Amino acid sequence: MAFINRMNGQDYIENTRLYLDYLEEHLENVRKAFNELSVICKDMAWVSDDFTWHTLRVQVENHDLSKFSAEEFTQYRARFYPVNKNDCKDDGFIKAIDHHIKSNHHHHETAKNFIDIVHMVIDWTAMGYKFGDTARQYYEKNKDRIRLSEDHKRFMYTIFDRIDGREHEMDPDQLDIDDKDNEGLGPVPDCFGQGDYACGSETCDWCPYEEDCI
Repeated sequence: MAFINRMNGQDYIENTRLYLDYLEEHLENVRKAFNELSVICKDMAWVSDDFTWHTLRVQVENHDLSKFSAEEFTQYRARFYPVNKNDCKDDGFIKAIDHHIKSNHHHHETAKNFIDIVHMVIDWTAMGYKFGDTARQYYEKNKDRIRLSEDHKRFMYTIFDRIDGREHEMDPDQLDIDDKDNEGLGPVPDCFGQGDYACGSETCDWCPYEEDCI
């Protein structure tokens, strides 16, 4: 008589847990990256302007939520944590990727404005915590397939420069983002209303003060 030692469904449960662990780790790293960049880039308009910073904060708090949707969750789990060969052959992953990119504008394919670019750099920084590189290194390695406007590139490199100069100077876990003003992030910079953008860009499509600058 052969008793059952393991149920087939337990393989799906185990691999789903592994995928959830990965998602949790990434979300935690995104939280840390947002906190870190908020300090490193405190002199940039996207931090010092409360409206822009809180708009970005809401977006980051909802980072990758679509990965828990019916359109993505099982498909991503099957591709990266497959249980059997059928998982690996599932062509639903292509549709899931398309859904994810269209639902999340922190990807270069769908980034529309400067807030999306900051979110993208935060995502790359978070991935770097896990894989041991920086956002700049990731971009340089993959720039042939990443399509960005010249304005967005200049803005992105401004953030890269700040990261490279400050990345070892603070612990993102020590930043209380609920009390940003107490961290010395300062007032709205003088660029607003004068057409001289702190971000180094020639345009300011992300900025609530755009009409004043014009």
